[in-house]
Amino acid sequence: MAARKGEPRSPKAGRKKGTPNKSSIPAQELAEKLGINPFEILLRFAAGDWQGLGYENECYFAEKPDGAVKMGYVISPEARAKASAEATKYLMPQRKAVEISTEGDKGFKIIVEDYSSKDKK
Repeated sequence: MAARKGEPRSPKAGRKKGTPNKSSIPAQELAEKLGINPFEILLRFAAGDWQGLGYENECYFAEKPDGAVKMGYVISPEARAKASAEATKYLMPQRKAVEISTEGDKGFKIIVEDYSSKDKK
């Protein structure tokens, strides 16, 4: 029976800790089937580990039709920065935005006191 509004819920109510969301189960199964760890790949990109990702060289050379040779990185610095930013979300705690609210139309009052003077009252 569902708990009524205002009544405490049973300690056993709700989804059990560690139970995956239904939408993430197919993605997890596919990653396991292919033998892929997406977080490991993300960290390899962030580290610039081109060998660990299966590339033979750090750079590639491409010849254009006009005879010019173009050189580029297999893992660009931009891709490394983006991968680092994405991995940071999982490794470091995210800060919540601070919200200042007021009650009704009263606003808020700022009180500044000077404790630097030697004279004590």
